Amino acid sequence: MSDFFSTKPDDFDERIGVSTCFLEHEGKLLVLKYAQNAIGKDLWAIPGGKLEKGESPKAALIRELQEETQISLADRDSIEMIQHVYVRHKIYDYTLYLYRITLEKRPEILIDPAEHTEFNWVDIENFSTLPLIEGQLEAFHLAYPSLKIST
Repeated sequence: MSDFFSTKPDDFDERIGVSTCFLEHEGKLLVLKYAQNAIGKDLWAIPGGKLEKGESPKAALIRELQEETQISLADRDSIEMIQHVYVRHKIYDYTLYLYRITLEKRPEILIDPAEHTEFNWVDIENFSTLPLIEGQLEAFHLAYPSLKIST
């Protein structure tokens, strides 16, 4: 299990930064099912990915959304920063930049089958019923602290 910290631990050895978002449309969240890779085959997660060298967290999120789903965000102001946290994972430490985006119109989603096998729009309240990659419920609780779903 990953540990999430709001302040950086003294011995934190950051290897990467990760930007990810809860993309909402009419009370539903977009989730992607991972293809076979290091993160976890057949597990679900919200869109996002690693920052490239010199890239801002917001720019990384916009790029990752485009690469993973073909969603192009015209309105960058619709991207709400929730917070960033320091994550201690069993493999390495990383900084997680967590965002929320609420869309008025449901976009067409086109996924890369090498990365994801499917996508779904799941009711926010049912997020915890999916087989999720490690850390997704902790991120959910940061984004939706008033919703009480089990971890």
